[in-house]
Amino acid sequence: MEHKIEKNGTVTTLTLDGDLTIEHAAELKNILSSVLFESAKTVVCLDSVGSMDLSCIQLFCAANRSFEKNEKRLTPESCNSDEIESALLEAGFSSSGGCPENFCEKCFWKGDV
Repeated sequence: MEHKIEKNGTVTTLTLDGDLTIEHAAELKNILSSVLFESAKTVVCLDSVGSMDLSCIQLFCAANRSFEKNEKRLTPESCNSDEIESALLEAGFSSSGGCPENFCEKCFWKGDV
């Protein structure tokens, strides 16, 4: 997994490339933690993500709750790939409906709705 962080005013863009799987979960957690206080809004570009597993799906959900708690916004960009949609469906999520529990005020997987 590779990543790039760019800051533009009040928005930080985190671009991820490669597989987001258990092997990269600790690294992804550190990356998400590092951008928490960078900006009011962090956009995560998932355009170049090859595959994603439950561990990283859960990390995004946990990060989203942390961002909300700190009055920040974490939102995905370009997460409509077949691989991500398949991973979300397998985990019981959907990009249009989020998780069944609705833990977050604004679900990461729903984006800016």
